[in-house]
Amino acid sequence: MLFRPLVAMLLASLIWLAATPAQAHFLWIWQTKTESGAPVVQAHFSEAADDPEPELLKRLEGLQVWHRPSAGDVQALEVKQTPEAFEIALPTKLDPEHPGIIITEKNFGVTGRGDVKFLLQYYAKLYPGNITDAAKLGASKQLRLDIVPVLTGKKLTLNVTWDGKPVADSEVVVKGPGLKGDKLKTDAQGVVSVDLADAGLLEIRARHIEARAGKLEDKDYTEIRHYCTVTLPWAGADKTTASVAAPATPELPLLPEGLTSFGAAVHGEWLYVYGGHLAKPHQYSMETQSPRLRRVNLNAPTVWEDLASGPRLQGVAMVTCGDRLVRIGGFSAHNAAGEKQNLWSVSEVSAYNPTSNQWSSLPPLPAPRSSHDAAVIGNTIYVAGGWQLRGSDGKPSWHDTAWSLDLSAENPAWQPLATPPFQRRAVAAAGLAGKLYVIGGMESDNGMTTEVAVYDPATRVWSAGPDLPGNDSEGFGASAFAVENKLCVSTRNGQLLSLQSGADKWETLGALKHPRFFHRLLAGLHQDVIVVGGSAADKVKELEVVAVTK
Repeated sequence: MLFRPLVAMLLASLIWLAATPAQAHFLWIWQTKTESGAPVVQAHFSEAADDPEPELLKRLEGLQVWHRPSAGDVQALEVKQTPEAFEIALPTKLDPEHPGIIITEKNFGVTGRGDVKFLLQYYAKLYPGNITDAAKLGASKQLRLDIVPVLTGKKLTLNVTWDGKPVADSEVVVKGPGLKGDKLKTDAQGVVSVDLADAGLLEIRARHIEARAGKLEDKDYTEIRHYCTVTLPWAGADKTTASVAAPATPELPLLPEGLTSFGAAVHGEWLYVYGGHLAKPHQYSMETQSPRLRRVNLNAPTVWEDLASGPRLQGVAMVTCGDRLVRIGGFSAHNAAGEKQNLWSVSEVSAYNPTSNQWSSLPPLPAPRSSHDAAVIGNTIYVAGGWQLRGSDGKPSWHDTAWSLDLSAENPAWQPLATPPFQRRAVAAAGLAGKLYVIGGMESDNGMTTEVAVYDPATRVWSAGPDLPGNDSEGFGASAFAVENKLCVSTRNGQLLSLQSGADKWETLGALKHPRFFHRLLAGLHQDVIVVGGSAADKVKELEVVAVTK
């Protein structure tokens, strides 16, 4: 189709404006209905998801669209151009409970503003009426820039990824009922959250600028500007997944201060919390690390009690073994606030006696270790993952060992496990049916993973367990514990997952009210789990109790 000169000039002007904050145009997929009520899915290029601009359809010629189901392979969808938009034929057997997502991407060529020439790349996706599988599906391999939304109540958490990894400082805009469309920025983990108001259509977009020069069709460019949009029909808070509180457990008081990377354990009817980081991410000093041990009674929770303190630590693990609490490793900052960071992992292992309110020493770890995790099987403590920090000028060493300590032995000593098939930190560890599960984390190449490694102490063999569902960031800073022969894991998107002993697939139990990571998930007293601390956009003081059995 040939456009008149005036229309062509308008088109060129609008494409040029696509890189500017005002009057920006984007690629959208949205769902509407015919007069008879039949669903229609369309793709178009315009300012708003629900306002197609037919004169710009030529920019979408050759558009390819795919359906990514909640289970199964991605499939291409038929696309037909109409006078108003490109109509997309949905799969004939679309599961209404788990519809998956519709995705597309389009290269818009080289354009510019002033002396700056850039390549425009657009991505779009639609959750057709239900996003309960969003966290499970995670980021799409077809989309280099992606947004994974998670709804819990009225809180919308957005995870922005680039090639499957979190994007810090990505510009994000969310428009919808009660939202002004303010420009937001993702945090260091690629996350931003907004509180929703009334039900309606949500329009979400994110931007990532790639500083890479090149040439396309004899046109030079100095950078690539990537834009991703998500169209999300929101039915309201009463239609979204929510936590199910176990009624047998009373409401727990807020943490006295927000914490991440701390130790926690349940001993008897008490929940204990030790150490942790108090400030913003990556701001480490003596002042930002807690030395406190606190507890609250789970059957009659009123206030947190201060107990015997210890060294200032974060990246520390704590478990209950027998009649003692055991604190393992961690790292201490040797610098004051404002000074160059001087961080040292420690090998110290100490036991706390709740009766005497005193700490005593246990055999230290074979080497200093932090950002690891620990689990108990029987009378034996298992430690895996982590690295060794060596001060302001030393390069961290990633551990390729794992250890066990049998506290029932006459002379307890750390014993090596078979060499783990991984080097990871920020892992979650738990014991289930006599086996050690090491879940997720960050690998030594700084990539995140959802892989699960399983160690059998009887055979001294490591094997692969089922990966966590979702994108790789789901395994970073997760937490795990076994309850009623079920391994429970809470991930950074707020998903609560479970794995039966011997099963090869994770099941979804629900979603947390406050998505968080670098938190602690612990078994409660009434067939429930307790989620403590951690961070999302901010540190979370509210504790959540979630039933894991019916």
